[in-house]
Amino acid sequence: MRKGERRKQEILDTAQRLFFDRGYENTAIQDILDEMGLSKGGFYHHFGSKLELLESICKRRAEEVCARGIRAAQEAGDHPVAKLNALFREGGFFGEEALRYVSLILSTAYGGELSQLRDCNRAVTLTTFEPLLQEILLDGMEREVFYVRRPENLARLIILLALDVTDELGFMIAGWKKHRNPLPRMIDLLATYREAVEKMLNAPYGSIDLVDMRRVAEMLQALGLLAGAMTPDR
Repeated sequence: MRKGERRKQEILDTAQRLFFDRGYENTAIQDILDEMGLSKGGFYHHFGSKLELLESICKRRAEEVCARGIRAAQEAGDHPVAKLNALFREGGFFGEEALRYVSLILSTAYGGELSQLRDCNRAVTLTTFEPLLQEILLDGMEREVFYVRRPENLARLIILLALDVTDELGFMIAGWKKHRNPLPRMIDLLATYREAVEKMLNAPYGSIDLVDMRRVAEMLQALGLLAGAMTPDR
């Protein structure tokens, strides 16, 4: 890694830690400079603003999450259903995600007005997942597990729908304390999405399992939104 790129990553790491510890709104560029002993010129050589810095953090994390999903799909075995389920379970919002990062995104992209962070995640996820999902669908067709007419278009549609569901869940969680407990609506939405994908693929009944609901409950509990452990059924 070149010196300039290494410095850029150091700025990202420092900013991310401060955003986690203090919150995005309560962290100034000067705080990052002081923490690193960095000049303003050194900062602005790499980033034009604090928002651009946060966008870069989100893009980097989205790339890491997508890479995790792809790796999980590749390690899931030879069956297309197993690959599909692994891709979405490990590469989605409720994968093995760092809780402090989730809290940051909930407060800025869903509780706040930084819609460009959601757009960044959407762009990275769609670009990264679409080719692999197309391969999985084509393999499923050859094995007569999936029955679809336009696998290329359907792969894109499934991802876009997943991103819309993720955004809806993010808004529900961010507004949890302002509204009545939305958990039943969240469960229904996830179940509806799973059933919709299964029907779009004409896959065997009950074979599609895109989200681990235990993880959903564990994340909500860790965020302080559930009083006790819950493991709702799909």
